[in-house]
Amino acid sequence: MLLFNAKSVFIWEARTIENKPTNGVLTAVSRYGAARQLKKSGYYHLSLKQVSDRIITNPINLDQLISFLNDLILLLTSGLSIKESFELLQAENKAPLQKYICFKILRSLETGLSLKQAFASLSKLFPEFFISMIGIAEHSNQLLKGLHSAAAFYQEKLNHQLEIKKLTRYPKLVLSMAGIMILTVIIFIIPMFQNIYRLFGDDLPLLTKLLVFVSKLLHNNYKSVFLICCGVFLFFSLPFLKKINPILVVRSKIKRMMDSKEDPYIYALSMKLQLESGQPLITAAKNAAKSLSKDNYKNGLKIFEYLETGCGLTEAFSRSKWFPSVFTRLLSTTESAGTVYLGFDQIAKYLERKRKDRFSFWNRFIEPLLMITLGAFVLMILLAIYLPIFDLGNRVG
Repeated sequence: MLLFNAKSVFIWEARTIENKPTNGVLTAVSRYGAARQLKKSGYYHLSLKQVSDRIITNPINLDQLISFLNDLILLLTSGLSIKESFELLQAENKAPLQKYICFKILRSLETGLSLKQAFASLSKLFPEFFISMIGIAEHSNQLLKGLHSAAAFYQEKLNHQLEIKKLTRYPKLVLSMAGIMILTVIIFIIPMFQNIYRLFGDDLPLLTKLLVFVSKLLHNNYKSVFLICCGVFLFFSLPFLKKINPILVVRSKIKRMMDSKEDPYIYALSMKLQLESGQPLITAAKNAAKSLSKDNYKNGLKIFEYLETGCGLTEAFSRSKWFPSVFTRLLSTTESAGTVYLGFDQIAKYLERKRKDRFSFWNRFIEPLLMITLGAFVLMILLAIYLPIFDLGNRVG
């Protein structure tokens, strides 16, 4: 019963009886119900766009966040006020999510909330670090500079993700081709040799036996196999079952592991951008901890706790066993000179260079390794197919 009565979010644009344009957000069971509700309120020439629950409850993508920030920065730089900027963004954006965000922020601002509080009301969409950056920039009257820093930070984070995807794209392609090739051999090639393989009985090589068994299984039960595969796919596609999907679980763990390795760079970059914006060191350290992954948040928070107790910055990092030693070495000189942000800038550049070296190393070796792996698969399949035939030829001879 709850499934059929679940309400959806709709963004609407309409005109009043006085022919004035207006818009808003409402919840209704269906599009028809939303239109009926608006017509009863005196709105006409309706335009309704449904916003998926999945979109407004999951964190916003980095590319969407960067695009949103760049558009907002451009409008604010042109001289528009915050309210005017969001009104224009709401009117010009076609994407339902962008319209929903702009509408919610505008309504929050109209009720007297600050910009940070407006974004905090959308905490399911925006990262905590981003909301903190907005609050700090707003409090120090440097909103535009804070938005630039946030955009630069998330652009660097997106670049890292894109490089990882680029690195893993080729292996995925090669492994997919290998899988397709093996299935093709099992389904179409192995049956062509069935009569020859019967002459050997139980004397077939183990790998050949395995290929013959799988081929028979697929040919004799192809409908059942197809239905089982579709059932498994649909079963694990359900949102509440994705957490137990072994493939997704392993992939998420690998992603978390790779993201956590980038955390020292992310921390250094966030500290540099915040200190350049004029934020106090302790406040910057607290917010930088929020930029880290969940696994490493406590490590960043320890630095903030050390600084709160009156500990020096270099000493705080020397106490931490998680941060690389480069933090202590490069910050020791800049801290005494009073240019801490330069120290974090040097650390970010150093870690960036080390990361590029790692990528170039893997790029250099991943292609030959994949070729060797693919060649080994091909050799095993060819041996499994042709060894019995060669053996039969030797017997006849």
